[in-house]
Amino acid sequence: TSAAGAPPATAAGATMAQPQHAAMAMVAPAAPVTGAALDATAFDTLKQSVKNEAFSSAKMNVLRAAADTSYFTCQQVHEIVDQCFDFAKDSVEASVLLFPRIVDKHNFEAVVLPSFLFESDKAALRERLGL
Repeated sequence: TSAAGAPPATAAGATMAQPQHAAMAMVAPAAPVTGAALDATAFDTLKQSVKNEAFSSAKMNVLRAAADTSYFTCQQVHEIVDQCFDFAKDSVEASVLLFPRIVDKHNFEAVVLPSFLFESDKAALRERLGL
């Protein structure tokens, strides 16, 4: 058990500090992902739940809850950022949130980055992820 107010433990037993401002947070290097990505049915349900939310903050809350227990493929992250968010800023945030839970990170630059039209958005995402 951890003390109240202590950062949560990761699967490897290390602790990670929670950022005060998610909009400015960078992603710390994560341990290798060991879970399986959502199956097609569960993913479609999640994607529809995100789409059903009217505001970006509510969409992100749905994704946050899913990312606590689920893993994703790069194709699934691409679909979420491409189909569920209207603004690149929100797509960047969703990508940053889901990145630690991606099972095939080696596909990220080829599959997720093309979701972003502008090089400045791609550069911002790369910087946030330390790529």
